[in-house]
Amino acid sequence: MRWLGFSVVFLVVSASSLRAASADDSPPSHAPSPEIPPVWNVGPLGEQAALLLKAYARIGVARRLTPELVEQDESHPLVLPQHLLDPSTPSCVTVSALSAPNISFLLLFRQSDDDPSRLAWPIPSAAGAAEVTRCGARKPLLKGLGLKLRSRRGVVEFLVVHSENPPQQISELLPSRNPGTSLPSPQIGRRPWLAPLKDRLALLIQSRRAEGAESINESALTSDDAGRGSTVVHLPVGCHRLEILTGSNPEAPPDLDGGLFALTQGLQIASDEEHRGQVSLRHCVGRAARFRLDYSGAVPQNEVVLLHSSWAIPESFPPDWGSLARARLAHVAFRAGLRDFTEPPVFSSLGVRGTTHIILPTDPARCYIANLAPIRGAATSMALGARAAATTSEAHSLDGGGVSLAFCARGQETVFLETQALGAGVAWILGVWSAGRLE
Repeated sequence: MRWLGFSVVFLVVSASSLRAASADDSPPSHAPSPEIPPVWNVGPLGEQAALLLKAYARIGVARRLTPELVEQDESHPLVLPQHLLDPSTPSCVTVSALSAPNISFLLLFRQSDDDPSRLAWPIPSAAGAAEVTRCGARKPLLKGLGLKLRSRRGVVEFLVVHSENPPQQISELLPSRNPGTSLPSPQIGRRPWLAPLKDRLALLIQSRRAEGAESINESALTSDDAGRGSTVVHLPVGCHRLEILTGSNPEAPPDLDGGLFALTQGLQIASDEEHRGQVSLRHCVGRAARFRLDYSGAVPQNEVVLLHSSWAIPESFPPDWGSLARARLAHVAFRAGLRDFTEPPVFSSLGVRGTTHIILPTDPARCYIANLAPIRGAATSMALGARAAATTSEAHSLDGGGVSLAFCARGQETVFLETQALGAGVAWILGVWSAGRLE
């Protein structure tokens, strides 16, 4: 099943197959193109790649590599022949990338702190295309050029052309790839003035009570001359929401940022760097632990209030899963606003990095909630999909924190689940709960 992924194509020229046209390495004006398998040119993207290759071949040596599948956040290097990067020749080398218009990626340069002259900004794609040209002494900058996919996955090609002069831009050769003029950045004005601290605190307490918080505690803190502060918080077993508020400043509304750190190892557990006048952090623990809470951006030498709200981990999260798995799954549900789990799970599974397909037996008249959470390794993104009959439901997480998905069987006795986990050494746990019946 490929309904969790996007389709991408890139355009690359085989560096190993590029060859000099003559002894002095000057490219010919009309270079013959290698034979391309007809299947490469099938579909709108293949047709556009063929047109671009034909246009490049009119001005120099152009080659195209076999398409490859690239995963999200995977670095795909492009190795060019050394003779193409000779800085003593005035010729130009152009590397172009082409993909589906809704695909996003970056062309990255190798950065060197020892040589500031080699520093170069990444080149983002626009309308599924990006290109970079370097001529003369600047051609060595292309050494170590690579591509990083920001969409989830896709088939990728590159195109490299060696020519006397830079080619026309892709947006001119392929009008459908012209993204048009960019809209100006919106002017949102200054941050809104904050209501008095007492009023904002009362509204938050009322909101947390409505959400069913089992305990709500206030703590008085202060900020230093720079508007910063730190405190140690004790979190018992359960899910917690830590909110920091500061007094208003009539001259400049405060922009509070905060982070929660493990007290022993110093690892960051959660952070909030949104442009607003308060900090909101969520975290669930399967064992009682102490953490360090840092904040900045408060009004200097002013009152700061910490509001600590707590919820219990649902009893339907089996204790034999272990404290870590229970806490991670509870955090996924807590972040999605799901807390009413009254029955034991109907299904659970463990898995590892990559894509996993699961056939889930279901009651044709029931709906379900599935929670997927990492329990080991460093996850960078996770996705969960469910397909019943002709209906597909999907959920994605780009921070590696797990996902929650609600779906219904829609008259089917089995539902097809697909999980995807990217990162280093990732292991995950999946739990599925019943969420009521359809009429």
